[in-house]
Amino acid sequence: MKKELILRGYSTKTIKAYCGHVERYFCYLSSLCDQGVRLNLQAYSLALLNQPFSHAYVNQAISAIRFYLEHVLREKETAPYIRPKKEKKLPNVLSLNEVMKVIKAPSNLKHKTLLFLAYSSGLRVSEVVRLRLQDFDQERKTLWVRQGKGRKDRLTLLSQTAYEVVQGYLQQQAPTTWLFSGQIDGRHLTEHFAQRGISRKRDQQTTL
Repeated sequence: MKKELILRGYSTKTIKAYCGHVERYFCYLSSLCDQGVRLNLQAYSLALLNQPFSHAYVNQAISAIRFYLEHVLREKETAPYIRPKKEKKLPNVLSLNEVMKVIKAPSNLKHKTLLFLAYSSGLRVSEVVRLRLQDFDQERKTLWVRQGKGRKDRLTLLSQTAYEVVQGYLQQQAPTTWLFSGQIDGRHLTEHFAQRGISRKRDQQTTL
């Protein structure tokens, strides 16, 4: 399963998610004492929908199992299924005042700069932590985001304020390879650590 996903260029996150979905599906079949891989996909979807899982989660599970059937088992006949409609929910958007509180909250300059880039430049956490020093063009005031969403490179412009924040960070921290280095030498900051810090600071500030 993993090999087939890698060969087709799926991202590391998607590979992990798809393999997890297939593993959980077989656990479901095992609990039913049923060996029919194809025949229970629709019943499994219904079982997931009866639990507190989002429609997006169920749709991804269906996609993962279908991938397994088609590309691993080489099944020509697809299993019967019905995809739940996509849910339409209003995003939980912070106000400008709340965003500024979040950005100013960390006392650590590295965390503050990371937050500033994530919010002001619209970068995903996975993109921010993988920025290299060479990706910051001081003359053009741009960041080169490599292999972001959809495995695409793109340039993002920095505002004057963001540029000054990054410049101050570089002068104080003097990174050599990664813009945000991790605790292990030669490695970038992990997404988990960055997300945990951002969520904690956001929750602290929005409850004030």
